[in-house]
Amino acid sequence: MRRLSSILAVILFFTATSPAQQPDLNQLKREAVSEVDSMQALTQQMVDEIFSYAELGFQEHNTSRYVTGILEKNGFVVQRGVAGIPTAWVATWGSGKPVIAFITDIDGIPQASQKPGVAYHDPLVPGAPGHGEGHNSGQAVNVTAALSSFVTSYGEGNTGLVSVQYFFHGKAAHAAVAPWEGRSALDAVELMDVGWNFRREHLRLEQRSHYVISNGGDQPNVVPPEASVWYYFRELDYPHIKDLYELGNKMAQAASMMTDTSVTQRLVGSAWPRHFNKVIAEVEHRNIEAVGMPEWAEADQILARAVQKEVGAKETGLKTKVEELRPPRENMGSQSDDIGDISWNVPTVYLLYPANIPNLPGHSWPSAVAMSWLLLSLIRVQLQARRCRQ
Repeated sequence: MRRLSSILAVILFFTATSPAQQPDLNQLKREAVSEVDSMQALTQQMVDEIFSYAELGFQEHNTSRYVTGILEKNGFVVQRGVAGIPTAWVATWGSGKPVIAFITDIDGIPQASQKPGVAYHDPLVPGAPGHGEGHNSGQAVNVTAALSSFVTSYGEGNTGLVSVQYFFHGKAAHAAVAPWEGRSALDAVELMDVGWNFRREHLRLEQRSHYVISNGGDQPNVVPPEASVWYYFRELDYPHIKDLYELGNKMAQAASMMTDTSVTQRLVGSAWPRHFNKVIAEVEHRNIEAVGMPEWAEADQILARAVQKEVGAKETGLKTKVEELRPPRENMGSQSDDIGDISWNVPTVYLLYPANIPNLPGHSWPSAVAMSWLLLSLIRVQLQARRCRQ
């Protein structure tokens, strides 16, 4: 892996320099392909191991320990506990300029446990998390460029968000004997949610907002003295995100006034909309075209179509052609990711690889069916490395 890191660093550096300065990039790429091909056993082990942990965000203790251990064995210097987060880490190798960061995510999704390669809901552990698509948690400081492992587009896109929890505080009482003595924090939560849902009719089509009641009380015969709700407010740009957030705060205050309760809030996190670099995207896309798509085994296509059928999705199977690089297009709202914050500080792009089944709903068990299976299939057929023509 040390040799592969060295080769990739040279390729990435000289891709951005003038032709007179460049060594034989084609030869370097062939060497990188050979190194990748030689690590198939390790890659399969890593895929299986990481998939088996399936830990929730900020709880990826085993996953982080495993991945950073491999990096340290291969010469990386690992800094743990980045930004005060026990499971966050930065691994560095080499020295000098430019500094290029690869950013990835290692967390799972709640209740997405699923046996790989099974085309129906069959959890490994019922109710447990699974790798049904996570989100990036990355930091890029003093970085020249960042590549997020996840290029099909560049420019501005997706949404930014504010993640906020509202805690309502009331007064407990016996719900049957003296309910008038109580002040229900749960009533406040429900009134806030009802108010927000009525307000949706008058919000922009581009917005996305959703919530879960994280605490609804303890038992029915006790007026809930404490209750909480967790909101995501998503929009296309900073002013509209801020407007949604302030509207949410107003709804929370109104709900507390109606129920004679009080409310406090906790800002959990935020993310800017992404802004990806066109030049890096074009270079990356040329290399993607050179590598080409996997020649999937028929068993893989059967699995993909079966999963798509199971969830009522369009039965297209797995993709067999590299998609065109897209310019920015009309954005009507979508997901958010903290890679957006990084993209406004250093040139950044996504790298999308065909390791999942198209047309699935995301953040659920169907997306976990292939997370391990298709990656192992790629390793078995060795096509990602063998078909590099540059």
